[in-house]
Amino acid sequence: MSVLDEKIKARLSDLTTYLSDFEEIVAFKAVAKKLEDNEQIKQWTAELERAQKDAVLYQRIDKKSAAKIANQKADELNEQINQHPLVISYRKELKDVNDLLHYIAEKLEFEINQSLEDK
Repeated sequence: MSVLDEKIKARLSDLTTYLSDFEEIVAFKAVAKKLEDNEQIKQWTAELERAQKDAVLYQRIDKKSAAKIANQKADELNEQINQHPLVISYRKELKDVNDLLHYIAEKLEFEINQSLEDK
């Protein structure tokens, strides 16, 4: 690894540490942990995956009515998951973090381009 690569890696590590203290990042991590630990969502997710696999299997073996039922079950489970307050909160926090990172990336790009033009 070159000296430049080492410097970049060190600066990225500094930036990562700095960003981890942002309110948006802290809130996102907290909601993500709650979501990860939620047994109801884990159960629904497992049932959703099973229903989706069943639908594909039934479609392959030409069992159209069974595939339709499995797809309906998957749609219902997907709706339940999407309407859960933790999932709604997770998506909001994810959007906030994404917006923050997008803003930072744009600022970095601008600053780098400015420094290159000034040379």
